[in-house]
Amino acid sequence: MEPFAQTSPINPAILDAIYQSLPQPTFIWKYEEEDFYLIGFNRAATEFASNQIGLLLNKKASEIYKNEPEIIADLHRCHIEKKSFDKEINYKFKSVKAEKYLHINYLYVNSAIIVVQPEEITEKKKLEQLLIASENRFHSLADNTLVGTFIIKEGLYTYINKEFANIFGYNTADIINKHQDELIFEEDRLILHQYLFNSRKENKIHSCELRGLHKNKSIIHVELFGAIKNINGQDAVLGALLDITERKKAENRLIEAQSAANVGSWETDLSDMHVYWSDQTFAIFELNKNTFSPTHDSFLKYVHPEDKEKVDKAFKESFSSKEYNVIQHRIITPKGTMKFVEERWKLSFNSHNEPVRVFGTCQDITDTIHYQEKLALSSLIVNSSHDVILSITLDGTITSWNKGAEKVLGYSDQEVIGKSIYILIPAELHDEENDINTKIREKQIIDRYETVRIRKDGTMVDVSLTVSPIINEFNQVIGASKIMRDISAQKESEYEKAQIMNDLIQRNKDLEQFAYIVSHNLRAPVANIIGVTNLYKMSDIEASEKLVLINALNQSAVALDNVIKDLGLILQIRREVNEQKTFIRFSDIILEISQSIENLIKSEKVVFELNFSEVDQITSIKSYIYSIFYNLVSNSIKYRQPQVNPLIKIKSTVVDNQIVIYFSDNGLGIDLKKNKDAVFGLYKRFHTHIEGKGMGLFMIKTQVETLGGKISIRSELNRGTEFKIELPAKTN
Repeated sequence: MEPFAQTSPINPAILDAIYQSLPQPTFIWKYEEEDFYLIGFNRAATEFASNQIGLLLNKKASEIYKNEPEIIADLHRCHIEKKSFDKEINYKFKSVKAEKYLHINYLYVNSAIIVVQPEEITEKKKLEQLLIASENRFHSLADNTLVGTFIIKEGLYTYINKEFANIFGYNTADIINKHQDELIFEEDRLILHQYLFNSRKENKIHSCELRGLHKNKSIIHVELFGAIKNINGQDAVLGALLDITERKKAENRLIEAQSAANVGSWETDLSDMHVYWSDQTFAIFELNKNTFSPTHDSFLKYVHPEDKEKVDKAFKESFSSKEYNVIQHRIITPKGTMKFVEERWKLSFNSHNEPVRVFGTCQDITDTIHYQEKLALSSLIVNSSHDVILSITLDGTITSWNKGAEKVLGYSDQEVIGKSIYILIPAELHDEENDINTKIREKQIIDRYETVRIRKDGTMVDVSLTVSPIINEFNQVIGASKIMRDISAQKESEYEKAQIMNDLIQRNKDLEQFAYIVSHNLRAPVANIIGVTNLYKMSDIEASEKLVLINALNQSAVALDNVIKDLGLILQIRREVNEQKTFIRFSDIILEISQSIENLIKSEKVVFELNFSEVDQITSIKSYIYSIFYNLVSNSIKYRQPQVNPLIKIKSTVVDNQIVIYFSDNGLGIDLKKNKDAVFGLYKRFHTHIEGKGMGLFMIKTQVETLGGKISIRSELNRGTEFKIELPAKTN
């Protein structure tokens, strides 16, 4: 033992009272002149020395123990080493002429005072061999019991069984050699020490309740049975342990329930089958406590006939269980009222693993059942909704998921509950979700916010999002509920409206273009025809001149016919497309074009660099795709640079569900600074030294836009041209 620590001063009278009341015999020795003088003793010491101690007061140890030099040596050892120790000796009492075994504690107080506390252990010594012999048998039995068993030596666990380890959440090896205090809640360690101290003097085994420290840092409640035995000259605590955590929780619930007057309690002593019901239990059953005597059989009389068998069976089967038992059933009171009740009970076992009592609660849950029915109806309504309805915690963990969510987003509830909400959100919108979460924490509501979410198959869905905070009874935000409405159809309708608007704008531009054609390209040949006709009508015109006029008239008519044909072709493309869409490979289109102009490709030494590795197909109108490719290829050859072999590069890729096709060449190029706005205009030409009408690029742009796509250009004079065509993966 360590020296007593000095703290704040205490009244000497109080100290003396404590000292005199100590149950252990206590002798105080003072060191002086190289000897020890007995200067004090308590009441327990008087009894220990058979009332002869008074004769020895102020006498020297060398005189008292002149025939026991070992005791004198031990006093000097404690004084010299300045530390406490204990030991066992065989001492012969002169007053009673008997030899007894003693366990002596030598306590070093300071350089002048040594305290000696002896304890007779004669009976313990007699049992020592018996205990040693039975220890192996104890281990064998303890290892297979359902009660936690243990042995503590010098404050350390030297043996525990599996059940003991399970109670504290450890493996057996984790606890061996741990100090006894490590498993006990700090405030209860003194209770344990006092219990063990008292058990040295008492033969009757009793228990104490302590709070233990579980491996997961939680507090558990245990009931400890133990006795201190001396084995091979060493004290050992042999004991058993019960986990009474659930019982304690139940007791606390009972106290709270009784105060709230809505839960009854009951208890059965299995030794005599005495049954106790609380007042509230009588009230639940609508029985008079003065006239009704509760027993298990009398209780069963009020259980609903359809539930009687399962209730009786559950109670009897619980006798082999250490777990908390719960059952819900119906009762019919003497007044004819049917109620739903929930019974919770647990058995308490003794150190022999025998059930000794049953304690439980009886709660009227009629209102709860009705509430659950309403809740089930609400759940049915939620799950019948076509909208996505889900809830999340503040850290974004999904906690509920309705059938509408499964239908719209593709995940089942088992696949997403417990997962992060971010699996539904595109990476580029994570900041958006963070902003929403910030507003929810501030108890704001987000109403009909339009965004997009990711389905299980990876596709995007347009949604209208309404988010509301979930607030607990303490007015704290603990999560959020989310309602998402699939607005894909609405977005499609808006897209179609936009398409119609764009089409109207385009038609207006077409009308302006046609007006330009009519005002310029049609009026010129018509004016020529009118002029020639007027000249032809003149009476003095000669035959040779008439022939010239007729030729001029023919040329104007041909020019007029060409313009009308061009207009017809343009109108044909702009009409509603009825041609069936088919599966088209870009590589096949290039092959067909190469075969149709094979001689031209060879004569001009045209080189193709094709890259359709990422995407080589589209579902579209073949004639349009062919025409677009053909015109771009033929233009690259037609407007090649002199003395340079044409190089045509074609590459396809996929970007945001769009097929993008790049056409580039090393031809003459176009001065876009001068002609940027006229590149795709009708009858626009940029290289007059080469024959052409200025229809090609206009027709390409018209066909691309008819397919729902768009075309753009990059070009520099004498450095070639690149066209970028963007088409929907599947044209409508």
